Amino acid sequence: MTMPRFVSNLAANKYVKYVFLLVLGLGALVSTAQGVRNALTLSKDFQWSPSVLFWDGINPYTHYLQGNVDEAIILTQVPNYLHALYILFAPFAFVDFEAAKLMWAITNIGLAVGSILFVRKIFSLSTQQSLLLGFVFLMSTPLRNGIGNGQQNLLILFMFLCFWSFKNWPRAACLSIAFTKYSFAPVFFLHALFRRDRALIIAPLILLASAIGFGAWVGDLSPEVLIQPLLVAKSSAHSGAADLMSILRFDLGMPFAVTALVAVAGAAYIAWRTKASEDGQTLAIICLASLAFFQHLGYDYIFLLPAFGYLLSSRSAAGKAWKLSLSATLLHF
Repeated sequence: MTMPRFVSNLAANKYVKYVFLLVLGLGALVSTAQGVRNALTLSKDFQWSPSVLFWDGINPYTHYLQGNVDEAIILTQVPNYLHALYILFAPFAFVDFEAAKLMWAITNIGLAVGSILFVRKIFSLSTQQSLLLGFVFLMSTPLRNGIGNGQQNLLILFMFLCFWSFKNWPRAACLSIAFTKYSFAPVFFLHALFRRDRALIIAPLILLASAIGFGAWVGDLSPEVLIQPLLVAKSSAHSGAADLMSILRFDLGMPFAVTALVAVAGAAYIAWRTKASEDGQTLAIICLASLAFFQHLGYDYIFLLPAFGYLLSSRSAAGKAWKLSLSATLLHF
């Protein structure tokens, strides 16, 4: 028996598949537990301290832009998200940081499991495919680092998946929350715009109402409040992991305006080409385009999940060949 046939027969054996899934399941358990452990120690990006400032009636954007002289914004919890996030996170302000870190880590695990279930539904995956998807996702480095750093990326992914899956009024609310991390917004926004999606009318209104409510709570209704998240982001931006915008801006030294224009042009092209469809493949393309064009760090690569779901659902030989490579990619980052 030749080696390729031996490998093929081994892979087809159901017991080998079960053992493989068991090993992956144990890896997922260990990796997720380590992520929670890291979160209890770190959670350096968790937007807890800006939320505390907001609840105390202090504008966290202004506080950061004025130098954060009293270091009320701790660690790297830079308030560069849109206003709605701090309203949503207000309940965390009622507990101390240690309790909040545990609460957010548990919430992130729930969001990860919810994302897996959404992707399973979108791509009609079998039980075995779903377990493979879930275990690889839960043991991936982007997910572990996202939980450990207390990142908000799982919330954003989950909300985009909700937007993609729902067909009624909650879509707009989900989209507005997903847009609070605006580095993922352009491709989704343009795709919805070209499709004339009604959710795109309501979602900006929700964000605008949130900004006004935010300003009223902190006693600052000046127009500058609307752009303060962008001002904070501009002063705290770092190079991404592997995106075009970071390559042009940080490696080649191009001005921010030029790199942003190139990224938006790429996003517009992808959105225009996919405007006629709203299936799982389109979702995967939009997520990949977001990662490719706009600045993202390693933990944001959890947005490979829909692409992984699409490849698992593929029946083509090319799809089968890419399953292993994408699995390796998820594990590498």
